Amino acid sequence: TIFNVAMHHTFLAIGLTKTSGANASIILGGAPLVTMLFAILLLRQHISKLRMLGFFIGFIGIVTTSLASGDGLSSFSSGDIFIFLSMAMQAFSFILISKLNPTFDPRLLTGYMLVVGAVFIFTVSFFIERDVGQITKLFEPKLGSIFLFSAIIATAFGHMVYNYAVKHVGPTETAIFVNLNTFFALFGTVLFLGETLYKGHYIGLALIVIGVFVGSGTVDYVWRRRRGKRAY
Repeated sequence: TIFNVAMHHTFLAIGLTKTSGANASIILGGAPLVTMLFAILLLRQHISKLRMLGFFIGFIGIVTTSLASGDGLSSFSSGDIFIFLSMAMQAFSFILISKLNPTFDPRLLTGYMLVVGAVFIFTVSFFIERDVGQITKLFEPKLGSIFLFSAIIATAFGHMVYNYAVKHVGPTETAIFVNLNTFFALFGTVLFLGETLYKGHYIGLALIVIGVFVGSGTVDYVWRRRRGKRAY
């Protein structure tokens, strides 16, 4: 609760008001790399060089995609620190979830995390943004629908499925799929916002997909199977 919901979302909300979207995207794109580092240091997990390469390819894809629109990076600011802390807190929480007692259902844990975390974030919001009247905007049909979809489907259901995967598959194996957030977000902007994709976007998306296949161990698995068949 403290790391995955409370601190992650609090630092993220503060950071986004103090830095550019490009900076935030690139820093958040480093989550799989930081998760991999935590897994190596704290869980003593062995990760092949090929899979490490996949993580780096995916990160390069995130950077390429984030800078493709030509907005560029902004100068370093305190917001970048908050975004990095947000990303690091979430990565560390994945390690903690993977160490749960086998009898504890991570889906139930997600429910506790979101409820307790929501209370914490709601309390902190009074100190960050004191205009309580802004809550009334959620009663507008369009904004209210977006809020409910984000809260129920994207956040609650999404976190529940992801934490379940972290527990049963492992933090490193699931972290690489975080890069696909950028993949689907870009196509969402095209479908719903009518934005244009540039050549850099396609290159970045290709690198992200390659990074996911290599970093998840799929390529490593296929390569070992072929070697085994040849040896046989």
